[in-house]
Amino acid sequence: MSRASGRSGPQYGANREDQLSAARFDRDIFFVLDSSADSLNSDLQNRPQNHGLDMWVLARPADASPSGLRPALFPVTVVLNFGIPVGAIDYFLLRLSGAGCRTVGTRRDHRGMGEQGAKRRLSPRRWRILSYLAQHGSASTLDVALVCAVSRLAAHRDLVWLHEAGLVRRERSAEDRTHTWWYGVTAEGTDVLRRALTGSGRPVPLRLGQRSSGVADALLFLPLVEVSRRNPGRCELFQWLATMETSSWLRQHDLAQLRADGYGVWLQDGRCLRFLVHVDRGPTGDVVAEYERPASGLGGLLGGYRRADRLVPVGAVLLIAQDAEREDRLRADLLRRPLRNVLATTTEQLLYRHRPDEQIWQVPGNIGRCRLIEVGS
Repeated sequence: MSRASGRSGPQYGANREDQLSAARFDRDIFFVLDSSADSLNSDLQNRPQNHGLDMWVLARPADASPSGLRPALFPVTVVLNFGIPVGAIDYFLLRLSGAGCRTVGTRRDHRGMGEQGAKRRLSPRRWRILSYLAQHGSASTLDVALVCAVSRLAAHRDLVWLHEAGLVRRERSAEDRTHTWWYGVTAEGTDVLRRALTGSGRPVPLRLGQRSSGVADALLFLPLVEVSRRNPGRCELFQWLATMETSSWLRQHDLAQLRADGYGVWLQDGRCLRFLVHVDRGPTGDVVAEYERPASGLGGLLGGYRRADRLVPVGAVLLIAQDAEREDRLRADLLRRPLRNVLATTTEQLLYRHRPDEQIWQVPGNIGRCRLIEVGS
């Protein structure tokens, strides 16, 4: 059994490992917060024999001192309030308070687990990785580390574990000199995730496990997450919707004619910007004349907004042009025929060279570029 993976809560030495291993009786799983060896053993020996449940919780009230009230046994229903499938839980460290329970750490034990047992014992972080891959397509180890706010080594261990369990697949290009592995969810992993969501009463996202990687994820979502991690308390990507969820959001606002690549809410320095993002795919069509290439396909990016009879409920619309020439064409078109919404442009090259929150956004009619949070202000 490994050491507790939570960042807070009690830490256990070798003797504690032996004590905690005694907390497993047949199919019952006990959740241990803190206890002396005597009170721990006493509670386990005096546990209910005919409780009729698969799991119970052994925890100490938050206001009890180490020498005060002894841990008590509670039904597993207190755990279900977390929204975590029971099959995903191994050992959880819980704390009881007036408002209920909260997680302060996790324990896992792979000894003697078969393949099916491994799938039932996913940690919350591995559930999150599986869910991310099912909704965003493929991802590298670095992407997963960024999304989960863990080290690359921790992300690598989780991905290898999921791959060995048959829940994710991996591949890399022979032409890639970095030899980067790209991971995606398998049909089996999608099924495990779908059953877990259904069992806990949560909605199953559309096309779960069948989505391709979004261009906006690589250009905007992941870089903004990285900026948030580096500047906690100063800025944050408060919300992000992938392409499928963005389409649902637009339909809810009677804007089904729009096709956006993502929706986000960016917070910085006490200010908030809600935005839609569109990524220029370049010239469209099988045969495009050379003189038409700089403008080919740009009309489709703005057509939905021109047909809309009202403002879209966002602070700004962001357009990421393939190159500087196409960005110039976009700005010229917007100066001739402005949209109701504020619109800002940038290029893929600028996003590769700078962070997306920096001074790389151009609002047609304004002089110079501005920061993301300044768009629309």
